Amino acid sequence: MTIGEKLLTGKLIPKRETGSYCRAMVFKAYEFSRFLTKINVANWLCTGSVLGFVRDRKVIPEDFDIDLAIWHDDVKKIHELPDKIKEKFKIFPWYLDKSLNWYHEKKVAVDNGSLPIDICEYVAQGNITYPVADPRMTCEKRFFTDLKKIKFYGCDFYIPRDSEAYLNAVYGPEWKKTITRREYMGRFFVGKFWHTYHGL
Repeated sequence: MTIGEKLLTGKLIPKRETGSYCRAMVFKAYEFSRFLTKINVANWLCTGSVLGFVRDRKVIPEDFDIDLAIWHDDVKKIHELPDKIKEKFKIFPWYLDKSLNWYHEKKVAVDNGSLPIDICEYVAQGNITYPVADPRMTCEKRFFTDLKKIKFYGCDFYIPRDSEAYLNAVYGPEWKKTITRREYMGRFFVGKFWHTYHGL
């Protein structure tokens, strides 16, 4: 199974990583985030990484990636990077499940040990945004246009300023409750594709 398939299916369940390991992987994500900023690609933490920061102040135990969002229009800047840069950051392409009808282009991610960086591409339509991976996972655009800088493991990242409202929109009103990986997959894993539903 490739890392892309693991990102897609959620089947990667890493060992319980140490705090120092998570710190090192988050630092690598920070370096990549800083590089994206240098090439004028706005980026911010989203979904599970925001949940980890706000609720736990750390990577969620048993999480299997770091979620870094960009606008879909900017992904071409990553695809067009020289091979030397792609190799430096370990950027790789992958595809969504072929049974999905809404998106058949290459996605990109970054190989980052047990916490690969999932580059979540978001599309804006009016006041709503959604990831190209699943247009049913909608939230208000304001969450991604009004950001604040935070320190996660000592590294600077941006997250939605109204992060609690954002987490409520993505995970529902019980987002503060810690649940097991099995429970999470039972709620948000449908068939062979990873879903979260607005308002759940």
